[in-house]
Amino acid sequence: MNHYVSRSADRIFSIVEFINAAMEPLGLSDIARGTGLHRATAYRFLSVLEEKGYIYKDPASGAYSVGQKLFRLGTPQVRTVTVIHRVRPLVRRLAYSTDMTATIGMIEGTQIVICEKVETPRSLKTFPLPGAWLDAHATALGKAILAFRPQDEVREAYRRHRLHSYTENTITRQDALFANLEIIRREGHAYDFAEMIAGTHCVAAPMINSRGYAIYALSLSGPYRRYPKAKLAEAAVQLKQTISEMRKLIFNRP
Repeated sequence: MNHYVSRSADRIFSIVEFINAAMEPLGLSDIARGTGLHRATAYRFLSVLEEKGYIYKDPASGAYSVGQKLFRLGTPQVRTVTVIHRVRPLVRRLAYSTDMTATIGMIEGTQIVICEKVETPRSLKTFPLPGAWLDAHATALGKAILAFRPQDEVREAYRRHRLHSYTENTITRQDALFANLEIIRREGHAYDFAEMIAGTHCVAAPMINSRGYAIYALSLSGPYRRYPKAKLAEAAVQLKQTISEMRKLIFNRP
């Protein structure tokens, strides 16, 4: 090892690389074992990374995953070794078979990070781009994940969080949001009827990890005139089929 390399820096990067290469969130013991660090040492570095936003700690399970800042950096090295790299062919196939924009998002608190986006020549070209982060309550991606998170955690996250309005259709009351999440849990997918972007309709479904929680979601979006609710419901069938394939690929389960 280069004598000028700080041992602390080396350990921090080993933690980031180990978590980034994982296909699902990891517990402290997994990280300590995988990096060869003592639990107390791993925890100390993880706390710093979490505080800075490079690593996200799930408040319900205590598991660690890649944080928002790594996605916002947008480097190919970060993204291509993650879940996104493995499922990209499936997402591309879905986008071209439906002629809609396919997007993967990841939850972090009350925010959604856009991880991947596939557009076709005829699909709607809109914001956001990969690396952007959005209010979860105003997107189908966000609501699909929130519905399949521990509800005590969700309510605590929104206890003092204002629901910002983006269009006249955005949900801005917490009771309305929680009622919508109950419907999403029953139906297994979420809708966004021009709630974030005027003129755009979207449907999303969650990808449940091996611990029974949703962290990622996949969505299909398009112009509202071409995709009323009935059309989105049809698209949801293909969407869920693709997510089932993604779960088999990532977690080896349907």
